[in-house]
Amino acid sequence: MPILICKTLTMPLMFPDNVVGECAECGCAVQHRPHAPPDCALQCMDCFAEEAAKHGKPVKVDMTDETKRELGAIKRKLMS
Repeated sequence: MPILICKTLTMPLMFPDNVVGECAECGCAVQHRPHAPPDCALQCMDCFAEEAAKHGKPVKVDMTDETKRELGAIKRKLMS
């Protein structure tokens, strides 16, 4: 099953339309974008970093096209 790496829950949410869930590893509250693939196990960044360190090799990480567009818009706004 694919893993969706998520930001831990913040208040306010990082984006107001974020979806709140639970890390499959440690159970902490996490948030992710609403357009994330629905068939993924949620994993917080801390658990992901811990798991990746165990493997001792690069881990392939990808993001949805919508997330790429959102991040591009944020970057353009910050750079202007």
